[in-house]
Formats: sequence, C-alpha cells, structure tokens
Amino acid sequence: MHMPQSNQSGDSLFYGGGARWTPRAAHRISPYAEFLFGGNKTTHETDDLALRTELLNAWNDGNGTLGHYPKRSDWSVEVSNNGPSIVAGIGFDAVVTRPFAWRVIAFDYSRTWMSDVDMIHPQNGLRIFTSAVLRIGTW
Repeated sequence: MHMPQSNQSGDSLFYGGGARWTPRAAHRISPYAEFLFGGNKTTHETDDLALRTELLNAWNDGNGTLGHYPKRSDWSVEVSNNGPSIVAGIGFDAVVTRPFAWRVIAFDYSRTWMSDVDMIHPQNGLRIFTSAVLRIGTW
C-alpha cells in the first residue's frame, strides 16, 4: 500500500501565570521554584505534499484551471485541543548583570487535562532546558 508523502508537525503552548519563589535573588547563583496554572493548546498538523504540488500546478501562476491560489487549508489538516494545565518547576539562574541572567538548568513537570490530539499525548510532560532570562523590575 502506498501512503501519500506527508509532512507532520506538532506543538504545545502553555499560557498562564502563578508564583515563583527565589530565595537568593541578589546572589550570583539564584535557585528558584515555581508553580504555574493556566491552559495548554496542543496542535498536530499533517500536510499532503503531493496534493499541494498538484494544486500549485493547477493554479499555474493564475493561468491554470484552479480559480484561486491554493490556501494552506486546501492541502493541510490541523487538529488542536485546549485544556487546563499546571506546571511545577525548579532551576538555577546565573546572574550576568542586574537585568539579565542565564537559566543554567531548569526542570518543569506539566500536567494537562485534555484528550489526545491525534497521536500526541499531552497529558504529562517533562522539560529540561536552559535559556536567557530578562529580570524585569530589577533596574
């Protein structure tokens, strides 16, 4: 059986707020713990690349049989779901200057109350990361 060539992608967006505890914010190395609550939107998209090529050929820069430029929704299927979510995390920041720090290492656990999004299971997540931090309110 021949499956059409496809391109798949997925993403997860947490939105919310909460409390962060930083006991040594004025020190060079600053640990923190946080508890955030809000929501999560998880999206899975599948593009049919063969259909995209076929539609673009039918459009033929406005000279073809297709009456309009093909929209992404003509050759792509997107499934998304929203649900309540919490995030609990810990980590360490290395202060570079008063307003800037480097999040040396951080661990976040997330729990989302929503059903699966196609083949994506967003209910539990663990994230280990490093990042740049802008410390607003420290200037």
